[in-house]
Amino acid sequence: MLHVTVAVVAWMYASFIEYALHRWVFHGIGKKRSSWFSFHWHQHHRESRRNGMYEDAYANRNLAWNGYTRELGAMAFIVLLHVPVLFFLPTAWLGILAWAITYHYVHHKTHVDPEWARTKCSWHYDHHMAPNQDAN
Repeated sequence: MLHVTVAVVAWMYASFIEYALHRWVFHGIGKKRSSWFSFHWHQHHRESRRNGMYEDAYANRNLAWNGYTRELGAMAFIVLLHVPVLFFLPTAWLGILAWAITYHYVHHKTHVDPEWARTKCSWHYDHHMAPNQDAN
């Protein structure tokens, strides 16, 4: 039971890191065109909005330097940053890894299958398509 609890707490921790980065970095300093994080607002949100949630870089798994590859890099960085945890709490590290894989799958699917996003992941669909893209 302890392992399950540790994995769930690690999942929640990783989810909070993503939320914080998304809210305060991507939707904060990322709105400034001069920011390294501007790709999120000025590329990812623009493309999603322009194409009704669909994004070509996700559909084609375009490995050029774009929002899709930066997202993959950021998730890999978060997972690798936590490798030391693997030696002390391997279940926690596996929880973080499981979160990254699940996050990638769901986020990728929402930008490849807009109808699925609208019905199964409506908060993310609203995040991109509703008038206030800083919500949800």
